[in-house]
Amino acid sequence: MTWTLTHAGEVMDLLAPRPEAVMLNDIAVHLSRIARFSGATETFYSVADHSVFVAQIIKDLGGDLRAQRAGLFHDAHEAYIGDIPTPVKTALGKQAGEAVELLKHRLDVAIFEALDVVVDRDTALLIKHADAIALATERERFMPACGPDWPLKALPTTREIHVSKTMEHATFDFIKLNWTLKSALAGAPDLIQQVGAAHEHF
Repeated sequence: MTWTLTHAGEVMDLLAPRPEAVMLNDIAVHLSRIARFSGATETFYSVADHSVFVAQIIKDLGGDLRAQRAGLFHDAHEAYIGDIPTPVKTALGKQAGEAVELLKHRLDVAIFEALDVVVDRDTALLIKHADAIALATERERFMPACGPDWPLKALPTTREIHVSKTMEHATFDFIKLNWTLKSALAGAPDLIQQVGAAHEHF
């Protein structure tokens, strides 16, 4: 069995993911229910909130709307395979780590095609930098101030981290930011009205 069932009842084949099986609501719902850092934070902090944070950091760094939207979806594959912590991937060894990266890549290709997310080389580098800043900030704000130092590659940002009140709010915030960026890119502010319609499902 290499497929997984989504919140909306879609079947996602992890070895051959189809763009047709990708649903924005599935991604938002799943990410809002997945905890960062295996749940070791002092308060619940979801991958959905982390994704919004990365998009905001990209904006602060001067990234354009497309880059911000790409940042929002940089961990979207985790909606289907979960958030596998780096220490776990490292402990599994090179071969397993490469297998995980291949799964992520296949899912990213399907997700980006389905949701019209564009990631070129410069955008990928910007996302990587923003993600590192987010990691350093989240470590400082949410994790216990003990244990060995982390091999962090960036300094924390002073930007406030928004933590959604509930998983449902995190779902909505993720969807809202997507539509805000997508409508700005399309020059069609009326697309924001779809956020309210989407919210009725949660």
